[in-house]
Formats: sequence, structure tokens, C-alpha cells
Amino acid sequence: MIENVPYVPNMDVSGWPKELHSGYAKNVVRRIDEYFTVDNPSPAQVQAVIDPLKAAVTKEDQDIDQSRTSGQTAQIKEADDSRDSLVDQGLSIIDTMSKATALAAMQQAALLLVPVVNTYKPSSKLALRTESEKIQQFLQAIHQSQELTAAVATLGLTQLFADLETQNDLVIQLMDERAADRAAQQSIQLSEDRKETDRWLRNFFRIMDAAACMDSHDDRYNTFLNTLAEDQKEWKRTYEDHLRANRRVRVLSTIVGNHYYSVSRDWTWERLLDDGKALLAIDDDDPTRILSTDKKAVKAGGLYLALDGVLVGPDDDIDCEVDYELIALDDAQPAPTPSPTPSGGGDDSGDSGGSGGEVTPVTPE
Repeated sequence: MIENVPYVPNMDVSGWPKELHSGYAKNVVRRIDEYFTVDNPSPAQVQAVIDPLKAAVTKEDQDIDQSRTSGQTAQIKEADDSRDSLVDQGLSIIDTMSKATALAAMQQAALLLVPVVNTYKPSSKLALRTESEKIQQFLQAIHQSQELTAAVATLGLTQLFADLETQNDLVIQLMDERAADRAAQQSIQLSEDRKETDRWLRNFFRIMDAAACMDSHDDRYNTFLNTLAEDQKEWKRTYEDHLRANRRVRVLSTIVGNHYYSVSRDWTWERLLDDGKALLAIDDDDPTRILSTDKKAVKAGGLYLALDGVLVGPDDDIDCEVDYELIALDDAQPAPTPSPTPSGGGDDSGDSGGSGGEVTPVTPE
């Protein structure tokens, strides 16, 4: 380092959550635009890396916005709200009429349906996938029974349940479309965009340091570099605050490496997947299972999320006090595995994951 020229190295943000990763990169670009103006143009060698840096940051930010504002997500919410209203109306009518002693025929019809409601327990409070399955099972049980179908007609619920079936099918269709889109695009594209941003950030700080040293007599660089250094301190504090505010769950695998996910309290695995943060997905062939979408996992024939050898389902709460594992199944049966290691132990090496949440998988520093 030349005397009087501050040295500001590149800060590695490759493992940061996507919002913080993009935010820091955009802040660097903002400082560039504030400092290098028409009256204070950047040296040619610096401008040569500024342009591709800006392009990379813009592309990454666009892809994050696109993943956050998925067309299917908006449609799913609209369809789910409509479905929830129908579920609540139907169950409310059945419950009310089951107690209507003055209306014997309607009470009898409602009492025929109460056991079916209790068996399948359709509810608007359930997770999307679970609610969809419960509604399907509930309606199928009614369709298969002439007595129950007649009871529905007696209560005047025939059209309401027909509308409920239509909305339920729509929610399932939209969720399947979104899952397919995410599996095909999300982790791959955003991961590549982040790498491109990281590459040009490294180039920018290297060239910036060289230019400042070559023109060490020019005091213009001092303010700019000192500002970048102060910004880095602030962003480091922001990242540390994020780590303190979020819990992390660790998924281990001898095939695809270790993945770290930042989650909020009381999340289920389905919530994590629905938030688009994991290289995991609900199995299309068996919605009670979670499998890895990592390329290596797919090549290995599919790896399933397990805890102490027991498969983890979408409705299970996330326990950050233990380590989960991705395991291969033998003849579609859970494979015996060693007991999980407490989250503080084990080998921290391995792949840190791709996109995220979504905070994306986070590798601790």
C-alpha cells in the first residue's frame, strides 16, 4: 500500500442472503455514480470494469424481483383466498345445522356429514398442500356416497362444494406450475448471476486499488475509497444482525454437500419451500416427502430429507437444534442412518447451496 492511499479490499459476500448480496452490490454502484460524474470522470481502466459491474448487478436484481413476484404466487393467493372462503362457509353451515333441532331433516343431513368433516378435517388454516389434499379426500368421500351426496343437497351445499372442488383443483394446478418453474430456473439462474456480480466486484476493487496507487498524488481517490470502507463496515454489521435475528438449520449430505438455510421461528418445511429458499422440493410422486433438487442429488436418483433415518414431511416443524440429512432410499423405504449431530458439531465443509430467501442457503463465515 502506498502511503496516504487507503487500501480497501473486496469484501466477500458470496454466501450472503440474496437481498443483502444484491443490496451491497447496488450500494457499491450507487457510490460509483455519486463519485464519478461528468466533472469527475473515472479513469479509463476503472470504467472498463464499472460497466460490466453495473450490468451484472442490474441482472441479478431483475431476477430477484422476478422470483419474488411470481405470477403463480399471486394467482395461488387469489385462488386460495376464494377456496378458504368456501371451506369456511361450508363447514359453518354443517356445524350450525347439526345443532338445529327445530329443522329435523336438515339436522339429520348435517349429522351425516359431521363424521366426514372430523375424519378429513379440511381447514383454511392448513398449509396449502395439506389443505388441498384434505379437501380432495373430503369431497371424494362425498362423491362416493349417495347418502352423503343427498345430505349435501338437503343443506343446499351442492353448488358451494362444486365451486370448492373447482378452486381446489386450480390451487393444485398453480402450485404444480410454480414448483416446475422454480425447479427449472430459480436456483440455476440466480446462482449464476450472483457469481457474475461477485466476479466484477472483485475486479472493480482490484482495479480501483491499482488506479489509486498509480495516481497516488491525486487526492480524489481518498474520499471515495474511505466511503467504500465505511460502507463495508455498515454492511458487515447488517449481515451480523441478520445472522442473530434468524435461526439456521443445517442439512447434511455425503453426496451434495452441506446446506444452510435461514428460517424464522415456527416455520414448517413447506413454508421454507414455499418461500423459495431451499434446494429442496415436495416430491411430485409422494407429497408426504421432501427431496433435494440439487443436480448431484438428481443424478444420484433422488435424496430425501430425513431426521435420524425418519423421512421429514412438509408439515413438520423445523428444528434448528439438530442436523437434518439427505438420504437415499432403498426400495422406497426410509434408510437407517446415524443419529443427528447437534448443530454445533460435525464437519462444516461442503456445498453451501444456491439461491434463496428467498434468503438463500447461508454459509457461515
